[in-house]
Amino acid sequence: LLLLLPPPPPPVPSSLFPLLFPAGTVAARLLDDKRGGVERMDFEQVATGHCLIEAPRWDGAQLWFTDILLGGIHCLRPDGTKQSWLTERTIIGGLALNRDGKVICSGTGSLAWVDPASGASGTLLSEMGAGPVNGVNDIFPDGRGGLWLGTVDHNGLRAGQLNFGQSELWHLAPDGAASRHFTGMSFSNGMGLSPDGKVLYMNDSGTGTYAHELHEDGTVGNSRLLCDNPNVDGLAVDAEGGVGGIGREVDNEGPVGGGLDLVDGTREQGTAARGGR
Repeated sequence: LLLLLPPPPPPVPSSLFPLLFPAGTVAARLLDDKRGGVERMDFEQVATGHCLIEAPRWDGAQLWFTDILLGGIHCLRPDGTKQSWLTERTIIGGLALNRDGKVICSGTGSLAWVDPASGASGTLLSEMGAGPVNGVNDIFPDGRGGLWLGTVDHNGLRAGQLNFGQSELWHLAPDGAASRHFTGMSFSNGMGLSPDGKVLYMNDSGTGTYAHELHEDGTVGNSRLLCDNPNVDGLAVDAEGGVGGIGREVDNEGPVGGGLDLVDGTREQGTAARGGR
């Protein structure tokens, strides 16, 4: 079979770029990055055989992550080998690395912990408010010995129902006390703290990214919608206070694919920073 391929099209004149890529669209931002010499990140495949990877955490030497559908907590070693724990536990949306080497994970019915060295595991939190834990998605250390956590209706998910609007932001104190701080979210997701620890950023899939101001005692003060892009999932905060939300960006022409949408948390709502930060 002989395939006759047409010659490549001529390059598009740069004078047409503003018409083809209107200002403010993702394509225009990527083009500006390329023109300005902003270094783009390269991606490399490091692990295979998983179904839905979630909750990546880097401890300085190893990569920890979970598999939502196939289950388990996994650790990718520097030599490429991998070790797994709690493989029967599914829908683990969040991980936190404890100073003593233990790993805390979210999931259905509880927060759990595992000691990778011994294989021992147990329950950290089984009740929230007046009832048992339904489901917890992402979690994040508060820097004071406690955890921030976002709830999700896992019972509904396991029954094939996607119940938006029931997610809440909770806090687990070092003494084990759990308290509710923000309600009415569509689907709680990625979280991160500002470098000074005064703002908790949180993605709400279906709504956008919230910025929760934290009081000196660690409780939530004013909350505002920092970015109204509803297609957000994971979140990371860099050393300069830039907030990165992984999801799908949408411009005036409709969906344009996956991307890294960086928002500068020190500026006004919706201010975009470049992906090379």
